[in-house]
Amino acid sequence: MSDGVTATLPDGVVLAFPVTMSPADVRIYLDGLMSGAPAKLAGDHGADRPPSSPFMTVKEPAAYLRVPPKRVYNLTSRREIPHIKQDGRIFFDCRELDEWMRAQKVESC
Repeated sequence: MSDGVTATLPDGVVLAFPVTMSPADVRIYLDGLMSGAPAKLAGDHGADRPPSSPFMTVKEPAAYLRVPPKRVYNLTSRREIPHIKQDGRIFFDCRELDEWMRAQKVESC
């Protein structure tokens, strides 16, 4: 694969991801593989988000962050998580979520 990222697992299986695949999609896909039932990728939701869009709706960041959607709603209502509100809908940018997560890092003693 010329445009993308490949990873070879210890058992010899090669995984290939296109450069257009968001980190959230990769995480959802890998989590699905580990659970034995591949989850639907964020880009597979049709109208929810085009495959090349970095923006997600509430269910996608909840899966990405491994928290219930209610927790994501609570974080947005308290303005603790970066989000965009447009016409009553809430959107999240994958890159901003990654930066936000890194900023939450607690250094050990």
